[in-house]
Amino acid sequence: MQNKISKINLEIIKNRYFFAKKFSNNKEILEIGCGFGLGFEYLYQNSNDYIGIDINHRQIDYAKKNYKNFKDKFLVLNYEEIEKLNKKFDLIVCLATVYYLDINKFLDISKKLLKKKGKIIFDMSNKDIPGFDTKWDNQSKYYQVDELNIILKTKGFSANFYGSFIVKNTKKIEKIRKARQYVKKFFNFFKLNFLKKLIIFFIDRNFYILPHSIINVMKGYNYDYQLIPSNKKCYDYKVIFIEASLNL
Repeated sequence: MQNKISKINLEIIKNRYFFAKKFSNNKEILEIGCGFGLGFEYLYQNSNDYIGIDINHRQIDYAKKNYKNFKDKFLVLNYEEIEKLNKKFDLIVCLATVYYLDINKFLDISKKLLKKKGKIIFDMSNKDIPGFDTKWDNQSKYYQVDELNIILKTKGFSANFYGSFIVKNTKKIEKIRKARQYVKKFFNFFKLNFLKKLIIFFIDRNFYILPHSIINVMKGYNYDYQLIPSNKKCYDYKVIFIEASLNL
């Protein structure tokens, strides 16, 4: 199983795991939506333990194949069933996944699994930047910083929010957004959704064969995340990272 990825998406993935890594030292980690274990080695370094879950059988089988000495670290499991693990964690990592879930249910379940002073690390695409289309990937569960802050407080968490990938050239982004609207209409009318992948390929041709682990491509990687206010909307960054601590 070879995993091809564009240069742009590889940078996004590196950015996500680099953020999560900051909180992983000496922690027992649960990664929800671990896929084929791309971030396992990187997060497992200097941690006390790691368990990765995913609902995709094929991805988990691939992870076990590549990490033969760590097969017990990967489980096919829905996040709604993770109480079956009968284990508590210091850190729950959920990257590029929360907007596929019921966030209230996700937080309720996480509360039961976190140790005292435990944390959740997750990210959210910024739905209010120019050019962002919440329907492009058939998802709509995106939240702004102020919305997330209220939800987290209601569920007993205190959170810090960080911005990543600063928004630049808004005029160009707006033109791209309008172009995408026309492309979407074309796809829907002719039922040619496969063209989406084809167009992405020609827009970004720098594709790589991604290894089973991200650890080698992380060497020398660095990023300075910007702390952003929790009580208002953010318009300056494409990605919002959340570090949420359980209040006990």
